[in-house]
Amino acid sequence: MMKLSDAPEGARVRIAATAGTARFLGRVTAIGLTPGCVLDVLQNKRKRPVLVRCRDSAIAIDRGDCESIRVEEAL
Repeated sequence: MMKLSDAPEGARVRIAATAGTARFLGRVTAIGLTPGCVLDVLQNKRKRPVLVRCRDSAIAIDRGDCESIRVEEAL
């Protein structure tokens, strides 16, 4: 497993786990980032938010928040 912030551009990954405060978990769940969800990493440039596609929506995720989202390669 790796952090979402470490996933390269163009990768297709699956969320394996999320960790953090109840507030953080509530926010990511509300936008559909739940374990098992497949993400396409559209943009991952250092010092910028990570842009992913999830369920036909583009979502920008703060780099700090990406540290709490663990992903694995989607098959």
